Amino acid sequence: QADESIKKQMEERAAAENISFLSPEEGGFTGITAETPFYINESGNPVIVFEKYEIAPGSAGEIYFEIER
Repeated sequence: QADESIKKQMEERAAAENISFLSPEEGGFTGITAETPFYINESGNPVIVFEKYEIAPGSAGEIYFEIER
């Protein structure tokens, strides 16, 4: 569920914010693991954090995805 939410949000941001996310073949997002950093926000939802350059060009900075429950 979290992976699908992130993929959907990536598509939305690519269109709305003109972010060129890296493809899985380029080392981009393939799914979250037990080591993927996250925190719980004030709404009680997990927020997945990707470091600069991890899934998008450095100009995008750190990227956060809130997973609504």
